[in-house]
Amino acid sequence: MKNKLTLFLFALLLWNCKGKTSTDESDGTTTAEESVATADYSSLENLIGTYPLDDMDGDGKPETIVLYGQPQDAGVFTQIRIDYSNAGSMAHTYAEGYDKISEPERFTRLTQSDVIVSNVFGGKECPYLLRLQHKGTKNAFLIIEGYGYANESRLTVLDLVPQEGESVMLDEHFVLNDILLEKSLPGYNQPAFVLIGKKSLDELLGQNEDGSYSMTYCPHLTVPLAPVGNDAKMAYMKAYNEKHYLWDGPECNERIVFFPANGKPYFQ
Repeated sequence: MKNKLTLFLFALLLWNCKGKTSTDESDGTTTAEESVATADYSSLENLIGTYPLDDMDGDGKPETIVLYGQPQDAGVFTQIRIDYSNAGSMAHTYAEGYDKISEPERFTRLTQSDVIVSNVFGGKECPYLLRLQHKGTKNAFLIIEGYGYANESRLTVLDLVPQEGESVMLDEHFVLNDILLEKSLPGYNQPAFVLIGKKSLDELLGQNEDGSYSMTYCPHLTVPLAPVGNDAKMAYMKAYNEKHYLWDGPECNERIVFFPANGKPYFQ
């Protein structure tokens, strides 16, 4: 009987110690991962999904991207919101509706040791967002394509580390063709992303059996995601078009450009 009582007291002591250890290890707070998982966004209209985002506010906890909002006509969603774990949120609305990123694999080839170009957030692939991030400079952006009507498409770029409260760097008609990483831009001493695109699709005038064709002049637009002056932006655009295309000013016009089967295009 004495031995049984001793064993019972020993077991009770072990149980109490185990319970005390569990209590000591938990301070009653909820981790960021748990709060992201348990946050209730179900009341949002046309909720498309939530996606975790790497820490952007410096508290070591991930942020949350929320996509929602019912489009009036086409597209998938109209609103994007970023809830920061530290406090506050950033939101943007495009009433015409956002759509999927066109061929994101074209851009993810840019991924290097110091650069992230990805549509994966917290292990979840998101077809509607493209993240640009330079690890060395902490620059980070989200690219969202608006639903396109006819030959136009709206491109929104959100600065994930905004300066002085500015969150939208670009929100206009823009057909995204490529993304470059420039090591040095005039007047800017850090690596910067540059978006390459056009205001609209080129107008094809004719095509030949040998592969040559002609189109009206429509220059490449180059948009640095960096605070550089307008003169520097225009100089960069001019240099880029002179190297890869032709230059007759920043606007499309009726001049005819001939593209030979091999070689550089020229004005007819």
